[in-house]
Amino acid sequence: MSQQAALLHAIWGPRPVGDSPGLRALPGVPVAEGLRVYRENAKALAVRALGAAYPRVLAWLGSEDFAGLAWNFARTHPPTCGDAAAWGEPLAEHLAAMPGLPALGADLARLDWALHRLGTLQDPEPADAGLWQVLQAEPPEHVRLQLSPGLAYWHLPTLEDDSSWLQAQEGGAALAGLPSPHVVVWRAGWQPCWTTTSADGAAWLAAVLSGASLADALETVLAQHPRFDLGAWLAEAWQRQWLLGARSL
Repeated sequence: MSQQAALLHAIWGPRPVGDSPGLRALPGVPVAEGLRVYRENAKALAVRALGAAYPRVLAWLGSEDFAGLAWNFARTHPPTCGDAAAWGEPLAEHLAAMPGLPALGADLARLDWALHRLGTLQDPEPADAGLWQVLQAEPPEHVRLQLSPGLAYWHLPTLEDDSSWLQAQEGGAALAGLPSPHVVVWRAGWQPCWTTTSADGAAWLAAVLSGASLADALETVLAQHPRFDLGAWLAEAWQRQWLLGARSL
């Protein structure tokens, strides 16, 4: 093992501080003391990086418990690159595996990470107003809707079962549809956005995101949700900047 690999293992790994053979410190500095300093810095980095990526989990747990979680997570999932903003994706699974922790924590982490990753994307191109002409001129089996890059649908059950905390925390238009387990995330106006949607809206998004034509998506959704209103969805999608255009197939 190289000196650098040994140092990283000593900082992030389970070995007790001071029990790190092969490492040498600067003259006059004990190895254990040097490692303690590195570890304290690593802990602070873990808390800052995860706190930036997971603000709802941080607010839900509180700063003290979140700091403990961040270090525990870092010990089992240490950073593998120099970009702290790219680190932390497995936190939802880490929370889900923690005994006794309410399932809301993992769903909040999934929402947080989805929004965090959207924050790294460029804003989409302006929507093409010509999509309405395409929708009128082309048969639906020859049309595919183009959604905003990064737009995604998530099924997060605890947002329906345990929505009171999130409602109190956020409020506003994002939660107008709560309680609902169906969440849409997208980027608009230089910032990540999210909202809840209905079951038929979620089924429609899933069909469109799968690449189905307009006709196939409608057939799939209407079989399960016969009251689905495509016109209302198109109007909402245009207003929220979900919909960028329509392609002829």
